[in-house]
Amino acid sequence: MITVTVTPVPQDHTLFGYPMNDTSKLKSVNMALVADTRSQSSIMPLQYVNNMGITQQDLLPVKLTMCGANKKDLGVIGAIAINVKT
Repeated sequence: MITVTVTPVPQDHTLFGYPMNDTSKLKSVNMALVADTRSQSSIMPLQYVNNMGITQQDLLPVKLTMCGANKKDLGVIGAIAINVKT
C-alpha cells in the first residue's frame, strides 16, 4: 500500500465532451492505494470518488466490464480523470 494525493481533473472531462456540472466542490484527497504497475486502469469505490466532490452524474460513460480475482463483475459504472501523486 502507498499513500497518494488524488486530484480531480475537470478539464479532461470537458475535453472528453462531458463537462462536470459543478466544479466548486472538487478537492484533492489523500488515500491509501494498492500499487499495480501492470494495470491499465484502476478501480475506486464510489465513496472515494464522492470524497473528491465528484458526483455519480459527473462520471464519464464507459462500456468497460472488469472482473475481480474471483472472476465476478466489479460493476464499473463510469470513469473519472484524476491526477495521482505520491
